[in-house]
Amino acid sequence: MKKIVLILTIISFLLLQQCVQKKKKDIVSKKLASLTLDKDSGYITKREGLEFLVAQSLSDTIDSYWKQVTLLDTIGKYYMISPNKFILYISDFGKEYSGASHFLIEIYSGNNEQKIIKKERIAHGNYLCFHTKSYEALQKTGNFFYVIISSTGSGFCGEYIYVFKHVMAQNSMLLIPISSSSFFGQNHTFLSSSFRLKDNVLMLNYHHEKGIYDPKTNKSVMNKKDTFSIKYFYEKDSWIIADSIMYKEKSDELDGL
Repeated sequence: MKKIVLILTIISFLLLQQCVQKKKKDIVSKKLASLTLDKDSGYITKREGLEFLVAQSLSDTIDSYWKQVTLLDTIGKYYMISPNKFILYISDFGKEYSGASHFLIEIYSGNNEQKIIKKERIAHGNYLCFHTKSYEALQKTGNFFYVIISSTGSGFCGEYIYVFKHVMAQNSMLLIPISSSSFFGQNHTFLSSSFRLKDNVLMLNYHHEKGIYDPKTNKSVMNKKDTFSIKYFYEKDSWIIADSIMYKEKSDELDGL
């Protein structure tokens, strides 16, 4: 009986040692799979980005779309929020996403360690509309960051922005339209905009056009035009529409109709 107990004790000890060694290896791998965040802003290649995502169990390469991207291709971008604190935007080419999904990550980087503070997945349409480099979707203006996402459909492509100060869940942020192009038969509708962000006030100046598409010339003749502005106020991590009545009146135009 004593021999059996001794053998079981030895087996338990060996299994425990294996678990400890595996845990140490996992910790080391996460430290080795760190990102180079040494500027106020910069870019992330697949070589660094994929290792980081896999080490953090955020993506994998099994039956994935990662083969579509070379090691030196840019897949992400970062900005410094404050010393040792950064915000990242990285594409995920995992099995389910094919690049139509990104991670928005707030990360601590300093004292020879990197630690994720918060992460959220940002999804968008199957293809980009007007900007051609997905990693350039992350931009900074003043103390705010914004991400441009695309919404796609049959005869429709629209772009929207999320404006924020720190990483938040996608469904908790206000989706603000900035441009769109839609075709219904020969009817063509086009929306463009410019925006200005100062302090906690965001002003969108829109230009909306309607016309008829001519397949012979491959151009549209726009015969109806409208310009208008929508103002937003930032309060308690949210954007509030200044004139909700006007926003409802212009909702069709903002929706690309």
